[in-house]
Amino acid sequence: MNKFPLWPPLLIGFLTLSACDTCGPGECEPSSNLSLNLSHHFAFEERGSTGYGLVETSEGNFLLLGNVRTEDTLFMEDSFLEKVDANGSSLWRNLIWSEFFTRGTTLTLCSDGGTVAAGQLRYVDNGPSDAFMVKHDDNGNRIWRSTYGDPLNDGLNACIESGSGDFVSVGFIEVDAGSKRPWLLVTHDDGSLKWQSLPPKHLIGEAYGLDECPDGGFIVSGESGNSGFLWRVNSTGETLWLKQVFQGLGSTLRDVIRVSGGDYVFTGVLMTGNNSGKLLLGRTNPDGEVRWFQALGSGFNMDVGNTILEHPLGGFFVAGSTTSFSQGDASYWMLHFDLEGALIWDESFSLPQYSWCHSAILSSSGGFAAIGFTTDYVNPTELWFFLTEPYSAP
Repeated sequence: MNKFPLWPPLLIGFLTLSACDTCGPGECEPSSNLSLNLSHHFAFEERGSTGYGLVETSEGNFLLLGNVRTEDTLFMEDSFLEKVDANGSSLWRNLIWSEFFTRGTTLTLCSDGGTVAAGQLRYVDNGPSDAFMVKHDDNGNRIWRSTYGDPLNDGLNACIESGSGDFVSVGFIEVDAGSKRPWLLVTHDDGSLKWQSLPPKHLIGEAYGLDECPDGGFIVSGESGNSGFLWRVNSTGETLWLKQVFQGLGSTLRDVIRVSGGDYVFTGVLMTGNNSGKLLLGRTNPDGEVRWFQALGSGFNMDVGNTILEHPLGGFFVAGSTTSFSQGDASYWMLHFDLEGALIWDESFSLPQYSWCHSAILSSSGGFAAIGFTTDYVNPTELWFFLTEPYSAP
């Protein structure tokens, strides 16, 4: 039986957004009437839904990875994959693993046009989790699925396809009850395990971001105790170096990319107090030594960068969420920085009530596409996906 209820019609509208008053490394320039031209709003009646992953296909469609509650409990969720066209019309939707409870956290577009979704799987509510990966073809047909990990809790937060065609994922593996370690996992193109790696024994925490390096190795970012970290490995998973960034200050590095010249650029959050922090952007040299960093936000709220990309107009595109510069509760937040970290432009997208952005991309049309959720604190959470009109730097 199809576990999806009848979905509401696609909401299409235009909303003019104003630039927020940020305090950053440079003055925030006003935007040029950036507008939403597509809003895809998923409501699951009495069940909550959230959006995590987002990719654009070669023909200009979008694939969305989301989760929907099956019961009113913390862990009973189903992950789904949905394809929508450029007008927001649904082409198909499939549950990823209907036999068990899954929480999909990352979606990767493969070189053959298919996708790989990854996250956590539970066989019973509130039981230990396994990491999972599932590959679908471009029509949503499942090609393979696999689980990974040990008897305790494991999960994946990010996944990429390497230049050699392997799938590379990062997340966490629980070595003993309540003690997580960052985890790097590499599989063959059929999902079978190739190798896995853990950082030096002293590092306890979780990995969130990764990128491939020219030598076939990888750069990994994450959080360990009171510091963010960058972990560089070679093509077989051997640690080349490990740097703990802002040690003792309470930081998390949510994403990292390698840029020209061999430097690394990261984003995340620098904590300033209990449940408060500033969006963090920084750049290191090829050995992981910080060249510069910027922290944006009031310091009394929560402002987070979740995704970083090189911008085709130069500099870096960061997407996340802001409480300091929203018109009330948290809002989706998108920012454009130059190569030295100076803020060129930013927008906070005030969706209904509290809204949190998990992932965003630059679309082929020149706009931004983002996915996450919104809630009014009374009704269940609802997945929100939107695409903006093309953006040009001020």
